[in-house]
This record gives sequence, structure tokens and C-alpha cells, in this order.
Amino acid sequence: MTIGDWRAYEREMNEATAADDPTAMLVADHNWIRTIFHELTRHMTADPQEIRALLPGLQHMEKLLDNHIRQEEDIYFPAVKPLVSGRAKTWIAAAFPEHEVIRMTEDDFLDAVERRKDLDTDFRSFQSALIQHLDNEEEFIFPEVTANLDREAARGVALQMQRLAAAVPEP
Repeated sequence: MTIGDWRAYEREMNEATAADDPTAMLVADHNWIRTIFHELTRHMTADPQEIRALLPGLQHMEKLLDNHIRQEEDIYFPAVKPLVSGRAKTWIAAAFPEHEVIRMTEDDFLDAVERRKDLDTDFRSFQSALIQHLDNEEEFIFPEVTANLDREAARGVALQMQRLAAAVPEP
């Protein structure tokens, strides 16, 4: 079971991959994540059993989000850090602890779904941590990378990210 707007995600990711644009690949993930939160917000007032039915999709989201974080930490950030300003480097450094908060709040949310307990607080914490992180990257890091990453370097980063993504099973 997929969650979020999977068709739009596949279209955006295919375009980003064809263009060898690692930043666009990350933005495609960001846009997909936002559609997940939009969908989940509609379900938050539903019966806990209905939300529990989303668990397979949420578990797949967890794998993709973990892959996204690994792409950023292991490939993207090390490649682009030398190309950006001190301010953007500070935001890159801030992304690592933000990733830890995202992982913790995601675990709490998925645990709440599995246990059929009140989801509101755990959902809001996860959503807040993740959306703030996405906004920070898109505002403070990605514009500088787009302006400074040359085509050949972008291709190399994109290929490495694709290899890592290939290890994540499809839903």
C-alpha cells in the first residue's frame, strides 16, 4: 500500500533522475512527504483502526525517509558543502541533529499507530519536525547548491543517490 501522491512522486523523481539533478531528487521526496502529511491530516480524526490500516504505507514511508536521510548525510551534503556559503554550511550542520529528531518523532508516531493510542501529539511532533527541516533545506541550502553545482558533479551525486535508492524495495 502506498501513501501520499505516488504518481506525482514518480513523475517528479523520473524528471529529476533524467536531468541528473540531485537537488530535484530530494525536492521530489520533499513534495511527496508533504502529500503524505496532507493525507494523514485528513485521517487524524478517523477511527484508530482506519489509521492502523495505513500502517503498511507508513512503514514504506519510513524506509524511504531513512533512505532520503542517508542520501543527504552520506552523499549530498559532503559533495555540496565545499560549494556553499558559511550560512548554508551552518544549515547543513543543523540538518544532522534535525534528522535525529525526525527519526525519534517518526518512531513515536509509528508506535502510536501500532498501539492504537492517541495519535495527535505524536503526529504533530513528527509533522512539525519534518516540515521544518524540509523548509530549512529548501530555503537555506538548495538554492545555493543549484547555483553552484556544475553539471558533471551533479551527475555524479545523482548517480550515487540512485544507487542508494535502488536498495529500497518498492511497495
